Amino acid sequence: MQENIQRSIKWVTADKKILFGILFGVIVMVIGFAVVSASVKNSSDPATEEVGNSPISDIEIAVAGATSSADISGVENSWPGELISLGSIPIQPAREGTISSWNVHVGQRVAAGEVLGMLSVPPAMPDTIAMLADEQKMVSMARASVDAKRVYAKVRIAQIDELRENTLRSLDASRALLGGSMSMLQVSGGSNFSMIEAKKQTLRAMLRGTLATTYPMLSGNGTLPARWTAVALKDAIGAQNVRLRDAFPSVLFATLSDIDTPDKLPLVSGLAYFELTIKLADASIPDGSMLTDLELMNLKAMLHRDQESFIMAADKLRETELMAVDTEKTSFEQVRMNDNDIAMLRQDLAMAEGDLAAKEAAYQTVKNGVLGNAAIVAPKGGTVSSIMRKVGEFVGPGMPVAVVTGGQSSDYIVRFRIPSNIRKPEIGQEFYVTRSGFPQMMPRAKLIGVGNSLDDTGSIMADALLLEPVDWPIGVSLRVVTGVDTETLEIPLSSIWWDAGASPNVWAVSLGGRLYAKKVSLGRTLGDKIEVYGGLSRGEQYIVKSVPGIAEDMLLDDIKAPDSGQKGESSYDAAMRAMGM
Repeated sequence: MQENIQRSIKWVTADKKILFGILFGVIVMVIGFAVVSASVKNSSDPATEEVGNSPISDIEIAVAGATSSADISGVENSWPGELISLGSIPIQPAREGTISSWNVHVGQRVAAGEVLGMLSVPPAMPDTIAMLADEQKMVSMARASVDAKRVYAKVRIAQIDELRENTLRSLDASRALLGGSMSMLQVSGGSNFSMIEAKKQTLRAMLRGTLATTYPMLSGNGTLPARWTAVALKDAIGAQNVRLRDAFPSVLFATLSDIDTPDKLPLVSGLAYFELTIKLADASIPDGSMLTDLELMNLKAMLHRDQESFIMAADKLRETELMAVDTEKTSFEQVRMNDNDIAMLRQDLAMAEGDLAAKEAAYQTVKNGVLGNAAIVAPKGGTVSSIMRKVGEFVGPGMPVAVVTGGQSSDYIVRFRIPSNIRKPEIGQEFYVTRSGFPQMMPRAKLIGVGNSLDDTGSIMADALLLEPVDWPIGVSLRVVTGVDTETLEIPLSSIWWDAGASPNVWAVSLGGRLYAKKVSLGRTLGDKIEVYGGLSRGEQYIVKSVPGIAEDMLLDDIKAPDSGQKGESSYDAAMRAMGM
């Protein structure tokens, strides 16, 4: 068989005319196949097919958002980002130095206080040693001062406490002697018998003696009356003023009632009794038998003398009460001053101890910076999510060298960059997050914040909260992808027409082929297309190329085809013409 094939090849190559004929036939077949394919493609063009329930027409219609992958290949619908955690804490060394070793690796779990790495110990210089010596001297002096203050404060507080107790004991004694709620001096009957109480009893005794002496002279009876109706006055007593005679029984019994009441001082009622009886005596008329002139004079003299003695006794009582109040006030003031002195001593001691603690901390800081503290420790438990400096790199205090991330995956957020020349997404909008190499995982994320200022790349920073748990490492690079439903609609410029109010519109097509105008809000112009931010919904049909003669509520079949002068113009020229430019 191989020999037959070789003979055929030799026969064909021997005759050049036959070879040229075969090549020509192959070329004709290829050209014919291309023509047939082009005609088939034109016959299946969506611009000439029926869309939805619309009839076939010369006017091209399209569906908003129904773009092919080739149409969106140049649209930026995803943005770069990274995964961060709200529980991430940067690790910062306490002093400068060179990283000599790392004891952990990224992804390792660490506990609070665990040593992550080591810094090299700097050489001891004379000036640093002198500074350390000065700090140690200040600490020693502060410690000696605190010790001395503690001894002094202890002794002085004990003295003040003893003085305070003496003041309180003196106050109790004064209360007992003068009278008060804390009196400890009692009589055998159990009642308090202080100076104030003694003077009150004196007032009662004086008043009772006055009643026992004057009532027989006023009434002629030798004993005080036990009932209201038993009160009687001589006819000559108060003969010139009947009103005073009528008031005498009530004043007398009020005085007797106050005298017999232990908790009530008969001061007001006693003064009222003296005032009334003196007026009765002045209004009396001696009759020579029941009331002689001598008896009336003796009555008046006795009433005035007893009234003066009663008033003087009341004054002594008030002086004693005032003395008791002053004693209470003085004692309380002394106690307050004692308490204030103790508080000041304790405050001075606390300030000295605080000063010592501050100087010890300063000394320890200088000591760590000069001699040690070479360990880099974790401030909290978590996972080492990043190591930013290599062994041998020089670092300073406050410079982040690693990151420890704690908390749950619910604390993870995606921080990404949005180009400044596109429409800002709204808070709450959802995206999909993808990681390179993991196409099967696309968790959802919800936008929680958008910045207002541009970064170094001219982009706007935004944060999105992951709605689904992931086990990705912190700091991994991600892509934030917009969903199909959230992508911005793009339509040809030729579909836009402007009404009399200079507002942009498109001709929308109902399922029955009827036309109606829809106002739209526009965004960026992308070549021969333009973004639509509102007015036109995804899935609605619209006319791709607006032509003159279209009116509201017109049927699609009633539109006349464009004239020959407008045939062949580009979409951009049609849009400019529709805008009147």
